[in-house]
Amino acid sequence: MSVIQLLIPDDYQRIGPQLAELQQDPAYACRSLGDLSRAPDAGEALAQAEALLLIRERTVVDEALLARNIDMAACSRAGLAMHMLNQQALI
Repeated sequence: MSVIQLLIPDDYQRIGPQLAELQQDPAYACRSLGDLSRAPDAGEALAQAEALLLIRERTVVDEALLARNIDMAACSRAGLAMHMLNQQALI
């Protein structure tokens, strides 16, 4: 079984490391980043990510973000707000 590279962008409060279910599940390699626009390793993290877990409404998923990672297989949003997801870009 391959390990899914999961990225939690814009994790300002460092919630990712506290998600025991993800951290302890051998099927996931979970990584959290702070501000995507400022993190020096954001490009590398996005390039390696197979899935995004969005926990902040300020994380905009649009063509520009998706262009940084053409191999992403999934994008999940925690919560109800979906206005930050550009549905045309995700298709």
